[in-house]
Amino acid sequence: MFRVFRHYIPVRIVTLLAGDLAIFVWAAYAGVWLRFWADPQALAVIGPIFPKALFFASVNICIAFLLGLYAVEGNLDTRDTTARVVVTGLTGAVANSALFYLIPDLSLGRGMFALAMLAGAVVFLNWRLLFLWMMRQPGLNARILVVGAGPAAGIVDDVLSNGFNPGFQVVGYVEESGGGPRAVQTSRVFHPSENSLYRIALKERVNKIVVALGERRGAFPLKEILTCKMMGIEVLDLPTFYEQVSGRILLKDLRPSWLIFSDGFRKSTSALAAKRMVDILLACVGLILALPLLPLAALALKIDSRGPILFRQTRVGQHGRLFTLYKLRTMCDDAEAETGPVWAAPGDPRVTRLGRLLRASRIDEIPQMWNVLKGEMSFIGPRPERPHFVQALQQKIPYYTQRLTAKPGLTGWAQVRYRYGGSAEDALEKLQYDLYYIKNMSLFLDVLIAVDTARVILWGKGAR
Repeated sequence: MFRVFRHYIPVRIVTLLAGDLAIFVWAAYAGVWLRFWADPQALAVIGPIFPKALFFASVNICIAFLLGLYAVEGNLDTRDTTARVVVTGLTGAVANSALFYLIPDLSLGRGMFALAMLAGAVVFLNWRLLFLWMMRQPGLNARILVVGAGPAAGIVDDVLSNGFNPGFQVVGYVEESGGGPRAVQTSRVFHPSENSLYRIALKERVNKIVVALGERRGAFPLKEILTCKMMGIEVLDLPTFYEQVSGRILLKDLRPSWLIFSDGFRKSTSALAAKRMVDILLACVGLILALPLLPLAALALKIDSRGPILFRQTRVGQHGRLFTLYKLRTMCDDAEAETGPVWAAPGDPRVTRLGRLLRASRIDEIPQMWNVLKGEMSFIGPRPERPHFVQALQQKIPYYTQRLTAKPGLTGWAQVRYRYGGSAEDALEKLQYDLYYIKNMSLFLDVLIAVDTARVILWGKGAR
């Protein structure tokens, strides 16, 4: 697990990215060599190849990202991987052709480009299938020993079985001293009375120990854990392991001391100032680019249904301050006149025909850039909720108030990693993502979220 600007990135993703980059750069050189291997003088006329090869590789990697080939949830099978690689190759051919036409200085030339694309696609597909096979080999996975076999230990099994960050293999669970309820469905449960923790870890070739005890008082094997740590085995508590593999903060039975003493939640004045400058710049550029689109959207709204063009609603901002949020109207006029505030639902009957299109394309959120310019919102941050829901959720969900320490955003970590929330249970799940973002906030993470948002918009995910 790599940590870049406090954000955890799986080794699997870094390996794939490095391999893909090397393959496509190599493919560009291979295309040039195959085209002119018999004509050394032509090679000298072409000039530097590396900038062209790097541009060629970057375009293909961006397309692979948009097609989900770098998703954290590693649940792609052979057929799915093959299909996405083929689409990446076809789309990459079209995208590179168009960009070479617009930027001729980075063009490889038609013959070299065709050979590079063919060579890259063949090697790229085989590399991906080989990596997929390698991920299924138990001997190549990090071996984890979980201390505990109760409900807390079951969370480890749940998060790994849901496809987060493959590359881990749980070799077994060490039952808590004194017994207790067992929540893991496995025969690989070790009893501490039969062997020491270190001997179990040594015998099972363990790389990582995750402490997942429901009650530590009188049950925490301090000396054994310390011995494992001193012998070079990585030791993590459950909340830290959960954060690393899922990109969320585990709220179930979370001790406030973990939040207080854990690394993170640092907000330097310079970082906040840089974030604000980026917000202003992007909001200005976005509003300028959207100016030709807004009159057309306004006209379509007037034709489609009765009601105002702009939708105004009170939302809760940073530190609980209320502000007026602006959007293009996507619901029928007075949609909640009889029901009052209610959660959005799949196929929401309050949404108009045009409203569904505006929501799927996120065009309805363009006016929120005015909120960003005013400083009430940021481009990246937790979703701004309505006062009615905030008040109710603060009473039901622990630590919900802490999400108000950051400015709400047009998009955010929870928005791109979880479906559209429509219940208190969804709010709890999204809060775990929001707290992760607040804890590890950085411009690097903002860039990742912005790029991931483009993928979400492209495939129309999350809108209701």
